[in-house]
Parts: sequence; C-alpha cells; structure tokens
Amino acid sequence: MFDSDLAPDTDCMTLDDLVQLAQAENAAACRKAMAAHEFWDWQIASAPDPVEVQFSAITEVAVALGISKRAADLLVETGSQLWHRLPLVHAAFEAGVIDYASVSTIVSVFRDACAETIDGVEPRLVPLAQRLTPGPLRRRLWALWFEVNPEEAAAAREVNQRVSRTVYVRQEGNGLSWLSACITDLEGHEADRLINEIAETVCPKDPRTRNARRADGLMALLHGETVLVCRCEDADCPKAGVEQPTRRKFLLQILVDIKTLLALKNGAATLDDGTPIPTELVRELAGDAAWQAIFAELAALADKPRSGDSLPLVDCGRVRKPATLPAKPLVAPPRSNSALRYKPDATVAAVVRAMYPTCTFPGCCVPSRDCELDHINPFNHDNPTLGGLTIVSNLQPVCKAHHQLKTKKLWGCRRVKSGVLWTSPNGMTRITRAGPYTANLAPNVDRFEIEPDTGGWIHADDLDKELAHPTWWETHIGPDTPGPTLNDIALADDPAQQQTLRSLRRLYMQHRQVENLRDKLAPPPF
Repeated sequence: MFDSDLAPDTDCMTLDDLVQLAQAENAAACRKAMAAHEFWDWQIASAPDPVEVQFSAITEVAVALGISKRAADLLVETGSQLWHRLPLVHAAFEAGVIDYASVSTIVSVFRDACAETIDGVEPRLVPLAQRLTPGPLRRRLWALWFEVNPEEAAAAREVNQRVSRTVYVRQEGNGLSWLSACITDLEGHEADRLINEIAETVCPKDPRTRNARRADGLMALLHGETVLVCRCEDADCPKAGVEQPTRRKFLLQILVDIKTLLALKNGAATLDDGTPIPTELVRELAGDAAWQAIFAELAALADKPRSGDSLPLVDCGRVRKPATLPAKPLVAPPRSNSALRYKPDATVAAVVRAMYPTCTFPGCCVPSRDCELDHINPFNHDNPTLGGLTIVSNLQPVCKAHHQLKTKKLWGCRRVKSGVLWTSPNGMTRITRAGPYTANLAPNVDRFEIEPDTGGWIHADDLDKELAHPTWWETHIGPDTPGPTLNDIALADDPAQQQTLRSLRRLYMQHRQVENLRDKLAPPPF
C-alpha cells in the first residue's frame, strides 16, 4: 500500500521478540507468586499460633514488594491455588502463555469453588485466559461456573455481593480524585440511569461536557438534589429560575507553613488527608466551609522532637465560620497538662494526623482520620510521668489492623530521628517520614540510627553478637546442606515423615533467615 525505499531495520524489535519477552515476564510472575506462597507457608509452619501470624506474613510480603496488603494477599493466594488446586493453569502460567492478571482473575473467581467444580472447569480455563482480557474473562468465568454448578455459583455470588460492596475515594494528586463504588449489577444499572437523568436537566446550551455534567449530577445527588442549575447564561434559557438549596458546610482542616501563609515564601498548603492545594485556593475554600488552620514547622517536628507537653512551632487556630482568612494567624496556647492524659486533646490529634496523612505502617493508605492514635512509646497508666507522654513526637496514626500487629509484638515500631521505624519479624525495616504531602518509605535503614529499644526486640548494638551463635542447622546438619522443599513434603506418603520434613524445613528456613541478616549487617569488604 505504501512504497518506501527504506530497507527494514534488522536491529529493531519484532512482534515475536515482544511475545518472547511477555512470556518470560509471565514465567517470572509465576515464580514470584510461588515464592510468596512458599514464604507465607514457612512463616505459618514455624509459628506457635498460625492464625495470629497470617496477617503479619501477608503484610511482610506487601512491604517487601511495595504493594498493597490486598495485592499481597491475592499474590499469596494465587501461589497457593496454583500449587494445590490448579495444575493445568499452573503449567500454562509457568510456561508464560498466560499472564498474572488472568491467573489472579481465575483465582479470585473460583476461590470458594469445590474440588468437583474446579475439575469440571479447569480444562477450559487456559484457552479462555489466552483470548480474553481480565474484564470479559471474569464475566465468562462466572457464566462457566453457573453452567457446571449453578447452585454453588449462586451461593458464592450472594456471598460476594454481601461482603464486597463498598465505596472509596482515591486522590490522584493532580487536583482530581476518583470516587469508586462496588455495588450489585442492578444497583449499578440504577445508579447509571439516575446520573444520566440529572445530567440532562439542563438546556442544550449548557457549556459543560456530558461527562462533566454527570460528575456534577453525582455530587448533586449526594447532596439530596434532583436537578442541576444550567450554566448557559442565556436570558431565554428554558431551565432558568432553578435554585438549589444551600448545601451543608463541612469542616476543612488546612495544614500550612506559617511563612507560606504570610507570603514570605512560595509553597502550598495541604488538606488533612495530605492532598496538596495552592495557597490561593485556601482563601477560596475558606469562604465555602468551616475551617481550621494548622500552623506547623514540619522539619522541626520530624527531625527535632522535644519532650514535655509543648508543641514546638505548632498550633491550631480555632474553628471558624466561612469567611476570609485573617491577615495574622489566630492561635490558642497549648494546654499544659495534656501530655499526662492518655487521650490527646483536639490540637495534638489534629497536628499528628496532619503530619501523617495516612497510617504510618509502610504502604498503608488508610487515611489518618480513620486511624487510631497510637503511643509509640507506650503510655504508662500507673505513672504517666515515667514515659509514653501524649505529645506530638510520641504519637502516630495507625489503622486498627496494623495497630494489632504492633500490640501483639509481631512487628516492632519505634521513633527515630527521621520518622517512625517499623521492623518486620524477619528484620526488614522501613521508615515513614513526617511530611507535608505524603509518607515516604526509606529501605535499608542505617541500624546505628535506632534509638534505645522499648519494644522487646534485639537492640541493633547487640545484633551482631546474637547472630554470631551457630544455628541449629549449622550445628546438626551443616551450613551448606539444603533443606527439604515443599515438593519433598507433598511427595511424602507417611504423615509422620511429612511432619518430620516440615519441622526440618522450619529449622532450615530459620537458618536462612539468620544467614540473610548476617549478610545484610556484614561490613563492606574494604
């Protein structure tokens, strides 16, 4: 169709090259899923209380890979299902002919299916996964389940509808947020119709796009309104005269550097969830909501925590009605005895949540407003003056699930100079830093930065001495002898032999853990 004198460049990538790279990527994803399952399996096998350790093991996978807990949970479950129930899918995934998105879709759909259902559908799964993208694949898998076992599929669908319905908001950081909802098919159809109906209550000359009208219509519905106000500004507009009731005002908390507020330097303010906003917008918002300014020097909070009951360079203005911002910040003096009470006062709580927009656990996205305020150094209820003061530098927002990990001492947590240090059961460390916009993770923390331990963990200065002792495996088996694999355990016929192999595997994995820590803490070879 097109003539060209240019010869094809033989060094360029071809479609075959892309396919081969994709297959290699899929095979690597299979190995990652199996490795995640294996790690979870030996963590559970070596725990005195497996149920209590399950969540800790999942979070450790999530932190190590930099993914969400939900994604880590699915990754581990995928490896488990491939190993125990889906041999044909496992073989195809291992060969690279199907990708992780398709495999995880199969696992998430059939997680509650019985063995007979799996046997009936698995021969048809790989061809479907090769030709369908995850969305259509999910719908086809449910249809297939209804063909093979309609009663079980109907029961699973009912449970799924009951436990999965939710709504959440995700900030993009570019001035826009996504409002997402997981609802039933009928509710989704109804919601779409209602949004379309209210979006069409303006005249054809309204300047907004249809998508913008749908977004405005959704917000109007959330406020209990039934029509939109037309923006055509035409004197003969057939929709003229529509007036909306006054919408309920919300409390707006704004974190702003004092120098920025006074226009002494350029900067931005943030909402209490860490969303950055221009300072010009602060004045605009102040006219449309009850607001409270939180004045902070974040560097002083993050790097120079002070003891006592004062808030260094930090305070909150009083909650004010919608109005213009004052020329000079209005602040209230800190309360002198709040540090000796277990529950922080409103000023301290607001500042802590502003410093950390989300839960301080590495990678957790639960907003700090939905978190519990945890004393990093535990509060002494018998004599508060002995430690664990209720002050900004000793508090952090932690969601309920991760708070339990700390309370049960499955994960360690302590204050360091640059933020909050979390330590996993296997010695992995991450720091969550206080900052105006987001919590940053810093892997490979300098172990000499750690402050005195109060959580029952081995102190960094004593770690080398602890790791110098030979492990059980080194003493009784040999440091270079490999331990039994999961395949060895699965192939053992005698239950007693399986139990012995699992015990040996647990001891071997503990030995590997110590070896990894030794390598991590070894001095450089120069």
